Amino acid sequence: MDLNKDGKLTIAEYERFSRSAGAQKFVRNMKERKAIEQWSAMIGVDVGKARAAMNLGAHHQRRRSAIHRQRNARVFAHRRRQAIARRHQIVAHKRRQQRTNHWAKLGQRYYAAMKRSGGRREL
Repeated sequence: MDLNKDGKLTIAEYERFSRSAGAQKFVRNMKERKAIEQWSAMIGVDVGKARAAMNLGAHHQRRRSAIHRQRNARVFAHRRRQAIARRHQIVAHKRRQQRTNHWAKLGQRYYAAMKRSGGRREL
């Protein structure tokens, strides 16, 4: 903590140390060590075995959360693709309706008749 090694701890040095990542990691490790020691004493197992059991549990939690994240990503990707397909289907349906309604058919018949007659009017 004594950053300039003068043997005195100033407020600025303490604040700088307390905000550093190294200090936070040090405190976190101290808390973790204390928690493992208390837990091992409570269940009556030596500290090494308790630490191994906790690490195993932490690994399992990380693995489970990663698996769940991947599954959720798959689910959301599927929903996204389905929404896009549904929108395309609706657009296609509207276009089909526009092509086959009464007025569109009337226009198509008129156009076909004009092509047959070559644009001449028959009175």
